Amino acid sequence: MRNQSQSSLAQRLAAAPGRTILLFILALLALYALSLSWTELPGTLKGGIREVQFVSGALAYILAALMVITAARPRFLERLIPLDRYYLWHKDLGLACIILVCIHFFAKDIGSTILPMFFTFEPAPPRTGGSSGGYSLRRFAEDTGLYLTYLSLILVLLTFIKTLPYRLWQRTHRLFPAIFILMILHCLVLTENYQFSNILSWVYIIFMLTALPFAVLSLLGRSGSSSSHPVTVADLKVSPDYLTLKLQAPDALCQPGRFLLLKLPHENPHPFTIAAAENGVLTLKIKNSGCIADKVQNLAQGAQLSAEGPYGRECFILPQAGEQDLWVLQGSGMAQLNHALNLLEREPLPGKVTLLLLIRSAQDSMYQELKTRLDQALERCGDKLQLIVHCSAVQGRIKAQQLCALSSQADRIACCGSSALKAQLRRGFISSGGKPCCFKAEYTAWRSFKPFN
Repeated sequence: MRNQSQSSLAQRLAAAPGRTILLFILALLALYALSLSWTELPGTLKGGIREVQFVSGALAYILAALMVITAARPRFLERLIPLDRYYLWHKDLGLACIILVCIHFFAKDIGSTILPMFFTFEPAPPRTGGSSGGYSLRRFAEDTGLYLTYLSLILVLLTFIKTLPYRLWQRTHRLFPAIFILMILHCLVLTENYQFSNILSWVYIIFMLTALPFAVLSLLGRSGSSSSHPVTVADLKVSPDYLTLKLQAPDALCQPGRFLLLKLPHENPHPFTIAAAENGVLTLKIKNSGCIADKVQNLAQGAQLSAEGPYGRECFILPQAGEQDLWVLQGSGMAQLNHALNLLEREPLPGKVTLLLLIRSAQDSMYQELKTRLDQALERCGDKLQLIVHCSAVQGRIKAQQLCALSSQADRIACCGSSALKAQLRRGFISSGGKPCCFKAEYTAWRSFKPFN
């Protein structure tokens, strides 16, 4: 028996973005085919090539509009699909858009080669003049689209250069909303008059008008502004392995188990798990390594910051009677341990949970801080809760066979850890018959084109 929330439409869409995007494209193609019943197409090969250009271009622009909307992080979208998941949608939309742009770019070669194999065309009549918008405007729209396409492909290629600093990559990515706006001229001028009677034209114009305000918001640096809140640094404690940052925040942001995007001085918003919240003060547990940790250590008490959120969904759901869940926490993912214990303390445990903690040593500060509550949870839940603590400093890295054995016994897995760990667990879970929608993990590798690295 599965929890009803797992079978919701939003979760199913989030679990398979590539498949859903394909179905969406097929639905748009069906609308285009339906429109042919009242649209008279030119009978020449040139007219057929223009249809290939029109369809591929309209589909690419519709997907680009969806990318612009997701990049702006509107609050309504978070209610449907968690931010970390629709960023994966954003990337799959980008890949599909690139394929359609390539078809659009090479439409003459593709059309002249393939279309005569299936259709018979009339000889092309002599040219009698320009089309909608005048010839000079048409040439300008063609050239503009060509150069903007080259620029877009360069920006996409930068995504694959992992040595490019994230901050610089994110700044180059902000050019996409400008490209989207400039492409409006290309789309409207080069769409033939008869093509505006096709439903596909209506759809791309609707998406164009819908995405335009979001593109402007992104250009103004206002992405996520509808979910932004002022926060104040209340306290900062430093230990060798973690930083404990307490922020005075509005109640709307104080939701343990979810995450926020914290805007540090001179930095892009960075995701942090909300480890705890009490009396308007939320706690972040941050691994004490890297440039972000250095920035956090420089924060003074009383410093004014802004934070977006809360984003994501709670990974942990109590299993139903007869179910077996696996909860895995590793590294900075240990910030979720307090929320997991809160859930176990809130109500009786109906099913069984195996809690796997992957820590460097038994002296891990978060583990030591919550060890007493862990012991109490074990005593209260009895044989329904199994705790496995793996210390890598003593036992070495956990073996793939151990993870595979644990994941194969689980009906559902919640993992908070590295991308490599998530990928390993997910492969083992799915290969043993588990459903992708029953694997819960925050997607944090935002520059990767895979669900988990």
